[in-house]
Amino acid sequence: MAAFLLGSLSACDVGGGGTSLADGGIGGTGVIAAGSVTAKGSIFVNGVEYSVAGATFERDGEIEVLSEVEQSTRVGMVLEVKGNLDEGGLTGQASEIVFHDLVEGTIDSSTSESASIKVLTILAQQVVVEDGLTKFDDTLTFANIDSSNGFVEISGFRRADGQIEATYVEVKPAGMFEVVGTVKVVNSSTFTIGNLTVTGSSMPALQDGDTVKAEGTSYNSGSKTLNATSVNLEAAGLSIDAADYAEVEGFVSAVSGPITAGETFLVNGQTVQYSAATKFSGGAAEDLLNGVKIEAEGSLVGGIISAEKIELKENLKLEGPVSGVSGSSFTMTYPDDLSGTTTVEVRVDPAVTEEDTPFADLLSGDYVRVEGRILAGAVGSVLATRFREETPDDRMILQGPVENTNGTIINILGVNIDAVGPDLSREDVQITLTEFFAELQANSSTLVKARHRDNEWDQLDLED
Repeated sequence: MAAFLLGSLSACDVGGGGTSLADGGIGGTGVIAAGSVTAKGSIFVNGVEYSVAGATFERDGEIEVLSEVEQSTRVGMVLEVKGNLDEGGLTGQASEIVFHDLVEGTIDSSTSESASIKVLTILAQQVVVEDGLTKFDDTLTFANIDSSNGFVEISGFRRADGQIEATYVEVKPAGMFEVVGTVKVVNSSTFTIGNLTVTGSSMPALQDGDTVKAEGTSYNSGSKTLNATSVNLEAAGLSIDAADYAEVEGFVSAVSGPITAGETFLVNGQTVQYSAATKFSGGAAEDLLNGVKIEAEGSLVGGIISAEKIELKENLKLEGPVSGVSGSSFTMTYPDDLSGTTTVEVRVDPAVTEEDTPFADLLSGDYVRVEGRILAGAVGSVLATRFREETPDDRMILQGPVENTNGTIINILGVNIDAVGPDLSREDVQITLTEFFAELQANSSTLVKARHRDNEWDQLDLED
């Protein structure tokens, strides 16, 4: 079976010597499936082991044959992988691996949005760097990225608002400025990518919405203008339009309202559609909104992925009343079966959070729905990727991975919940207490959706 994957590499334990590379993924031009390149010359993507023997690795237009230990591949890089799946779908052979970057140039400015998030300006593009999420080469760290005054290369994903979520940052020798993005045409010799103006004497015929790679040796940070020596059209999503199996990871865009089965939307420029048979994890079809990060996998026909499975990456969900508002965060206080109550902090960051309800209008007692992810380095805190005020309800919802267990007590975001008492289910199918804990032990990535109503935790549902 032919397979085509696009995503970013992420760290993973590798035994033996050599170089530990990736938990990488195929994800929208940015992450589709988690995977890792090991010293044995293979890459793991969504649990499938792809041999890379004889495969080609392309970076900056140069093709090289992968060696036993591929030193060129690093944790966090966004990669596109072509290959074949063996029967059974557990192993396969990679034939082509392509590295994708989005911008290369000098850092014009850096702003600390919070203790764990910085926004860099490179070629007038806003690049969001997050401690714990963004990976760096051996010369850089989150702490010292502000002081870097040379060329850097950014690999990551475009958000719906045009910002770049950096998954990998590397120092590069000074050379060509480079940017990849969606254009707005000004005239035959000028276009813009976000706040960047690109000019040149030799341009291909462009239309608004085209994706291009622009390169040049001259950039004026004052006027935010790149004098391009080369402008080439790029595939908006995957570089091929047909494959038995394809995966893409990235941010949802081109959504104007609720998506129904059969309608299409974009994930990092790749067209995707879902059906009534599509399996969702970490959320539901109603959560497919602009700016939500997902992984989608299925067959690729006519340039469209017909998704068999869609995983929402922001796997934390909270619903309930606000118990306090302070500075750039608010709190939600949950009943706790051991301590009485536990307060969860929800941080709001303009560089990350989409506010359907203005944060400035939020008051204690407002009932809100929050989507987000665990905040790196902050125990019991959530970084909101989206929140909105909703009609008050008598229930509270807490969804996330189980951090630990103690007997029959499970812990989600610091909240202790006794699994004896609530109705237990897996994707709404009733299961026993033994089956519940067996699933948690077998799959550490399983999410639990807990519901509190009528003064008790009355429902625990396991979700992929």
